[in-house]
Amino acid sequence: MSACQQPPAPKETAATTKPTAAATASPTASPSASPTTKTPESAPDKSPATAASLDKVAGEYTVVLDPKVLADAEKEGVKSVTGKWTIKPEGTFEATLKAVSTKDEVQEIKTAGKISIKDGKVVSQVESVNGEKPPQSPPEQPYTLSADGKELQADGQPVKLVRQ
Repeated sequence: MSACQQPPAPKETAATTKPTAAATASPTASPSASPTTKTPESAPDKSPATAASLDKVAGEYTVVLDPKVLADAEKEGVKSVTGKWTIKPEGTFEATLKAVSTKDEVQEIKTAGKISIKDGKVVSQVESVNGEKPPQSPPEQPYTLSADGKELQADGQPVKLVRQ
């Protein structure tokens, strides 16, 4: 369970690291919380067709992990991983990631935090994991918004969020 409070390391198992990456892939910088309110207004000026804004990304998303990650997780005894994200227009999010082991043991990780727009990217910052503030703030996680606005691909992570 403590793996969900640490940034994922490439060598860790998919069962503990990658689902966590999906759930904690939502960090936000504490000092940048106030400047981000100015960014959404300037982001649309860059390219109106694909520019991200909090209003544009707000909604319900399903967490989709890369098939290789799921295959690796199965080797580690995880038979399924599901997740749901809710991004609110005011710039907050709540995410739940659920992993079911081959022994039908369920592990659920809930994260919450802030969403901001920086340089046209959606950036998340985890502020709580399972209702508690982590001892170390996870790093920010940037996402690339798809041209159709239906998917957020986590930069550098094998996870994407697909709008419902």
